[in-house]
Amino acid sequence: MEIIDAVVPTHRRFKALEELSGVRAQTWRSIYEGRQRATEDAILALCKHWPQYAYWLGTGMTDEDHGHSSPVLERVERDRKTLRSSSELRLK
Repeated sequence: MEIIDAVVPTHRRFKALEELSGVRAQTWRSIYEGRQRATEDAILALCKHWPQYAYWLGTGMTDEDHGHSSPVLERVERDRKTLRSSSELRLK
């Protein structure tokens, strides 16, 4: 899941999600690996802890004017800023 990749460090990923949400680590792993559909508790936990992604998580759409983003959109923006900065450094 894109959101898990974006917001949870890889070290102890599923255990960290369990501690954050109360949803078992094995359940998170099964959801992540596509062996299980996301449970209501898992979805609610993601929305509670990362509300900027809640709209995207439920609809698949973003609404930046109202603060609703997606992990992919934020990664693209970060990469764009990094490229812009490195280009400016090379020009100096």
